[in-house]
Amino acid sequence: MTRRRSEAGQFFDRTSESGIIDEHVAALGTGPLRVVVLEITGLGGVGKSRFLEQTRDRLAARPDSPTLVWVSLDDEASMSATAPLLAIRNQLKSDCYLFDTALLTYWVATNQRLRPIGNENHPSLAVQTYRAVGEFGHDFLPLDFGARVFAEISGDIALRRSYDANEFSQIDSLREHPSNLFPRLPEYLGLDIARRFRNPDERRLVLFYDGYEKQSANTLAARAMWLQVLIANMHAGVHLIAVRDRLGWNDPELSGFVEHIALGELPDQECRRMIRRALGNLERDVEDRLVDGSRSLPFYLRALIDVCRAEIHRHGAVRVEDLPTSPPAVVEHFLDHLGRSQQTLAVMLAGLQYFDEQLFGHLVHVAGPQEEAVGMSEFVEWFFVENAGGGLYKTHDLLTAAVRSSVQDDPRAIGVLRSAAVHLDVRTKEPPPVGAERLPQLFHALVEAWQAAELVPETDVVQLIDIGYNLYDSGYWQGLMQLPGLATGGRENAAHLTARYFAALATRRTAGPVRALEKLAPLAPLRGQFGRHAASFDVEVAYSQEISGDYAHAREEFRRLSDNAEPFDPGRRDHVRARLYHADMLIMDGQFAEANERLAETYELLDADTALDPVELMRHRGHAYRFSLEFRAAADRYAAALEAAEDSPSMRSKLRTNLAEARCWHDPRRALKNAEAAIDENGRLGSSIEVAKAQAAMGVALARLSRFAEARIACATALEVSEAVDYPAAGCFSRQALVALEVWAGNPARADAAYEDLMTRIRSLGTYTHLAVIPAWIRGDEAEFRRAAEGVGWISRTSLAEGLGLIGRV
Repeated sequence: MTRRRSEAGQFFDRTSESGIIDEHVAALGTGPLRVVVLEITGLGGVGKSRFLEQTRDRLAARPDSPTLVWVSLDDEASMSATAPLLAIRNQLKSDCYLFDTALLTYWVATNQRLRPIGNENHPSLAVQTYRAVGEFGHDFLPLDFGARVFAEISGDIALRRSYDANEFSQIDSLREHPSNLFPRLPEYLGLDIARRFRNPDERRLVLFYDGYEKQSANTLAARAMWLQVLIANMHAGVHLIAVRDRLGWNDPELSGFVEHIALGELPDQECRRMIRRALGNLERDVEDRLVDGSRSLPFYLRALIDVCRAEIHRHGAVRVEDLPTSPPAVVEHFLDHLGRSQQTLAVMLAGLQYFDEQLFGHLVHVAGPQEEAVGMSEFVEWFFVENAGGGLYKTHDLLTAAVRSSVQDDPRAIGVLRSAAVHLDVRTKEPPPVGAERLPQLFHALVEAWQAAELVPETDVVQLIDIGYNLYDSGYWQGLMQLPGLATGGRENAAHLTARYFAALATRRTAGPVRALEKLAPLAPLRGQFGRHAASFDVEVAYSQEISGDYAHAREEFRRLSDNAEPFDPGRRDHVRARLYHADMLIMDGQFAEANERLAETYELLDADTALDPVELMRHRGHAYRFSLEFRAAADRYAAALEAAEDSPSMRSKLRTNLAEARCWHDPRRALKNAEAAIDENGRLGSSIEVAKAQAAMGVALARLSRFAEARIACATALEVSEAVDYPAAGCFSRQALVALEVWAGNPARADAAYEDLMTRIRSLGTYTHLAVIPAWIRGDEAEFRRAAEGVGWISRTSLAEGLGLIGRV
């Protein structure tokens, strides 16, 4: 079969629709500032994306081409909620002072991985300012960052664009409330663009938005409010939005500017031109059947053209009765004309929709070696596949929908999901491979594919959750937070619950345990669908309660879960974590010797290659030694765990925090290096909790080095972040560091006040009483020291004395 689609896929008509767009584009730059939103509607398969692409290419070919911006809205769900805004900004040549400042502030406030703003050769002014703020410029953002950026803007630009110092100060104030800063991002970008494109010769701006329905479920439920806010504040340009149904926007600032362009069937003449271009002149009844059978929809027409080409290749001619009469039969007919292995591969990949070269190779192997098997490049070129960027490919929505509709009846569809799950399970356990950033999206695709099934078998649910934990333990929190809420036409089954579950766990790392508990609560009655991972659910809820400060409830839950994990199975995550977190609770309660013994016993039962469980147990043994003031023994265990966690960025970043915490009291220079690395790595991963702890350790180390001003900033940042994510333990660490800072800085009154604040916090929590030992010791308060040390289960009294000697007194 000769496989060529490029010529048949071109549109030759749509002249009336194109004319409407051309009129609006021609009006740009003439008369008053104007905005128009063109909603390009039509069912899947009518060619909305292709129409946008060809419109863009046609406008780009003009000598006086306007500024063209292309936005893939599916990035909003699969990558990051800020991805479309950043894509728009980075296609504009000028600086966007408000947006750049706000976006960078938001990323730092929520500890997200920083991405390029502008480009490497010409970074934005905000990025330049960020890089120049001083020794710790890459580790934290100055509290007056917005004001600093405004100070760097030249006076004439600030005047011409109506920038005001208060606008940038407002961004600084919103930093403490990133959930309030986030919805302002599209407003800031819209204002930047509106002020930049005021002049008639600059306002010729056309934006194309593709994949509207691929945004996250929450965004669609709000009718893409971010996009409404962006366009309303820009109030300029022509905006073409490809959408299946009418937008239904009711923003009074936009409702009068939305025009509807419906892309239905292709004009009859265009259909026939596509057919003749691809197949030559056919019998009239055959050509009629191709037009009628496809309902003049481009996807089905192209599929029928390929079927017709196959018939001609096989039989030298095609009979009208051999062609399907309606779209539902077209995909089936198309697949029937493929060779066996090609058909199997097409069904496999269409069922998943998203794939990369590694997954393609795995599924080719599963399909079995066949003579007619196609290669990756040929498959992408011919099987209704588009390049989604970043090494990802996706099959056409209608091809995927047709395949997924048969998931109940076709054992091949279920088989491919299981095969893909095996592949992803292996990949997500391996060291970070090439294309690691694609793994959350591939997991996303697998979850969506399973949502087509009415019932997901328990064994498959368990494997989905295993993959999710692999990703979670490796630090893919941002990707997991963007998992689909409910796929179009999908069911609220166990796959859907799995997506919600891992979004909640990822939220714990990025936004704090309280928010995670809110997301976990409605899932609790349904956790029975998780099979053996139902106990893992209970462990995660208890752990979230612990770090949110509900220690009384967590203490009882961990005792219960640890008792239930008998007989102990070292291969079960819930058994290992129940013991681990029970020991962690003992450490918080000051029972270091007992916790260390339990952790050592569990460690001996594990296989050496049991993922990261041995490393986690070793790390928690380090905690027992550290809080028992055996700092060197703790650092040795953390260092050994760090070496064993070579392939886990998430674990390594936590261990760098722990090394800083162990060394800050007696080895401040090494601790400072550990803290700087921990803040950088955890910041890129998005772990606010670890950033707060590392900042507290940095505050102690800086104070030991008599760098008191910097230490105050670190302590304040630690307290701010810990409160922002509702993590009281880090708040206690911050207050402990502040006591030490004031003692060493020679401020006894401030030290006393900080100590009382620490004790009030500890008493309110009902645990961590041992955190008063070091502050009481360095303050020289013997009575408080004896009271704090009494009842603590020290690992060794001799080592306790050595630890106190390392810390010293003023």
